[in-house]
Amino acid sequence: MVSSMSGNSTRDTFRDKWQNNPDAVFETTLREGSTIQSWILRRNGLSSLDDLAALLRGRRRILDAGCGNGRVTALLTRQAPPDAEIIGIDTRPQMLQPTASATIRA
Repeated sequence: MVSSMSGNSTRDTFRDKWQNNPDAVFETTLREGSTIQSWILRRNGLSSLDDLAALLRGRRRILDAGCGNGRVTALLTRQAPPDAEIIGIDTRPQMLQPTASATIRA
């Protein structure tokens, strides 16, 4: 029998990991071929960074609604046309703090 506490503990562990080392979120997501990057692409019906770049080609404004910690926003920033405006929003302000500086670096 799995305790309901284990789900909270796992969630807390991941939250603590990202809060204590926010750069890890972006470094891992932006590393070509990383597991998290591949997962993000697959869950959005894409198989490669080239597919993402093709999807974003010609876009002038890109919204990442519910951006959370900003790792997908950072990936969009890397793959979008240079003149595109990328905006990440989230209803949880505590999620956005590491996002602002890390996405600007992307």
